[in-house]
Amino acid sequence: LIDQKAVSSSDSTQQNTAPNHAVLSSPRLEYHEHQRRDSSQSDTSSRSHFQSLSKHPRSTKGATTTTKANCNYDVNCTRSGCHFNHPNGRLIDQKAVSLSDNTQPNTASRRAIPSLLHSENRAHHIQYSSKTSDIVDQVLTNIHTKTTKTTIHEKSQRPSGSELIEMISKLLAKANEQQTEFDSNDQECKDSDDEQVLDDLRKNVSQELRLQRNEFQSTIDTLSNDYMDIRSSAIDTEYNVVQLECIQNKIERELKRWQLRLPIYARRSDIMEKLERNQVFILKADTGSGKSTQTVQYLCDANFADEKQIICTQPRKLAARSLAARVAEEYGCQIGEEVGFHVGGGRPTTSKRTKIKFVTDTLFLNEYKNDPMLLKYSVVLVDEAHERKIDTDIVLGLMKQCLKKRKDLKLVVMSATLDMDLLYNYFANDFKCDTLEVGGRTYPIEDFYLDDDVENYIQASVTKAVEIHQSDEIGDILVFLTGQDEIDLALADLCKKLENDKSYIGLPLHGKLSEEENAQIFESMPDKRKIIFSTNVAETSVTIDGIKHVVESGMVKEKMWDEKRKMQMLKIGQITKSSVKQRRGRAGRTSAGKVRK
Repeated sequence: LIDQKAVSSSDSTQQNTAPNHAVLSSPRLEYHEHQRRDSSQSDTSSRSHFQSLSKHPRSTKGATTTTKANCNYDVNCTRSGCHFNHPNGRLIDQKAVSLSDNTQPNTASRRAIPSLLHSENRAHHIQYSSKTSDIVDQVLTNIHTKTTKTTIHEKSQRPSGSELIEMISKLLAKANEQQTEFDSNDQECKDSDDEQVLDDLRKNVSQELRLQRNEFQSTIDTLSNDYMDIRSSAIDTEYNVVQLECIQNKIERELKRWQLRLPIYARRSDIMEKLERNQVFILKADTGSGKSTQTVQYLCDANFADEKQIICTQPRKLAARSLAARVAEEYGCQIGEEVGFHVGGGRPTTSKRTKIKFVTDTLFLNEYKNDPMLLKYSVVLVDEAHERKIDTDIVLGLMKQCLKKRKDLKLVVMSATLDMDLLYNYFANDFKCDTLEVGGRTYPIEDFYLDDDVENYIQASVTKAVEIHQSDEIGDILVFLTGQDEIDLALADLCKKLENDKSYIGLPLHGKLSEEENAQIFESMPDKRKIIFSTNVAETSVTIDGIKHVVESGMVKEKMWDEKRKMQMLKIGQITKSSVKQRRGRAGRTSAGKVRK
């Protein structure tokens, strides 16, 4: 209301209409305008709307007096009609102002609003009643308290140099303990009398584990040397906190990778060496090897993202979002900071600090239209290239053109089932190209084949899921169907068959779900069994912990060429052999599993 009506000054002499300035809505403020000293001064004043009559006592500091001409940078300025925006505030904003004799007595206890509202275009006083004074004081006190707590919290977040030294020393000691423990266990295996067991370990496990151990030791030694260099170069124990934090984060990430023991970790040096020597690198790694989550981190640690970003394309939105969340967690940051994503439908979840970005193939093509040279990126990774979708093939074709113009740009093509010879021949004639194949780490998987020629595969899939649920077998169930309509029908049928059963939860998984709905899929539910009905979005680049049973319908809905209509249409058809392998791998991703086909 104060911005809509004229405000009359209290009890008084002349009544002036307050200008329509939007100041504050709560608590209610009353404008109090002083009378003019004389009409001649108002005629000559061009810097403000009003000239105050009040004569406030000027403060003295060192026998100097503030004048109208030199008060711009004077903190002790108390002139009510001053039009300067003092950078450090002024005395009238810091103390209660006693109004002169020609003002009303009851306004002597009122205080002026801080210089936040003291501008070049306003020389009038803004005052508030004593009733609201306590409210304002309480609000200001709360703000000050919150600010103080926030400042203390921010300071506590960044440890001192000596604290970082202590934490890094503990991390290095932990790394040495783990290496010693590994060497001890490895020696016990070598001394084993069971030659057959020893041979199996050498063939299947020992070589990979030793490669991982060598990789871990090499990285820890490098970080330890960097750490000692910082300590030795410090002057009077004034350590470079930023460098120490960087080393601490790298050691923590390395310990996580050592504990995960993913197969691709043993080949990290080979990947970096091949990528340094070649402009195009083709990586074939089995399901569960860690190619989608680890490769981008290896590139980032190898300084490929110091000046430009690393971008990784995915065929589906869910894969891009889930991978970004997983990599951000492993990298030790919040999503949208060093690791971000953009899948359309809103603003990119990125920032100025982003080094790794996951996008869909379609979004990458949009970026290519705006910047055909891809000047923001140092490395482009094309994941799941075996699917051979139209957008994926176009990306590979456009990258071939871009690589000819930018010799400093690197391309990494990754998949679990791609034809390496086909892609190698496509790039090798124009660029230096190399390949690498990495085995996967999947648990034992049992295959069960169901009856052929099932007329209603939706109902048959639900029946099989109910059969597994009512058995004594543990683990969550993943059922592959073709689309959202089929998933809705399957969930409705499941609810009817398990109407009074409270020990399960049925969940859909498809590309039209929101991020909140997708997040429920990955949540741990120890008291209930998850029965998930999914499209092919769960086929690649998605790891759902707890899945031990996969029911495979063998069908998929994809864009296919219609010869009669001479156009692409969504059609339901049988899946490819590579899709069969990918879906099968969902059951043995984190534990032993079973697949019903």
